[in-house]
Amino acid sequence: MTQYSLTDSDFPTIDEVKYYKIALKKCDCAIFTKYIPLIFIRNPKKIKLGTLQFASGMGLIFFRLGAEDKARKLKNLYSEMELDYINFMTAGSGALSEPNDARLKEKVSKSMCKDLFIPTGIEPHDGCEYVLMHKGLKHLALFEYSLPIEFINNPLKIELNRLDYKNGQGVIYYLHGYEFSAKELRKELNRTTNHYDEDHIRRVGRFLGYHISDIEQFVEYCRDRRKFYAR
Repeated sequence: MTQYSLTDSDFPTIDEVKYYKIALKKCDCAIFTKYIPLIFIRNPKKIKLGTLQFASGMGLIFFRLGAEDKARKLKNLYSEMELDYINFMTAGSGALSEPNDARLKEKVSKSMCKDLFIPTGIEPHDGCEYVLMHKGLKHLALFEYSLPIEFINNPLKIELNRLDYKNGQGVIYYLHGYEFSAKELRKELNRTTNHYDEDHIRRVGRFLGYHISDIEQFVEYCRDRRKFYAR
């Protein structure tokens, strides 16, 4: 795992792992909506990277050349949010008072959203939890200490429910009909304080809708991290 690190002494960050997995052609795309990692800007391995930016400027998708179709399908996840932003910019705040569901059904073509790509890899849902839940591709989302703003203003009017845990330091959002799963996830999170418990990691990953290969990549990352800092 330390082959991905930028220095000999530091353990690689998740962003570094994503970058080097693209460099090694083990991953096709990486999406960033909260920040842009410097390693992707510096591009030390001189990967032939392409980018797609959202109309709102809220984020970028980096993809290796040859994966343009996957990047486009990933961007399609954000089609309604982009339309909501564009309408707001062109019509002013009055656009927000219109019924979002009716406006989106009228203006978003079915072909615009029929081809979707769910990101894979380590923490693949990071930054796109909201749009995945809007499409019904993710049923639960988990956050600690900070919260994406779209879960606060809920621009697409998803029917979201929430459960707090860790005395309000964490929150679970869930779709209608998944209250039982949300409560079971909260039980699991309260059951252990060992963040390196691999069975615990797998159970949490399954609750959050990750593919088994994504979960195992994260387990491997945590295993290597524990070994690195135990030296």
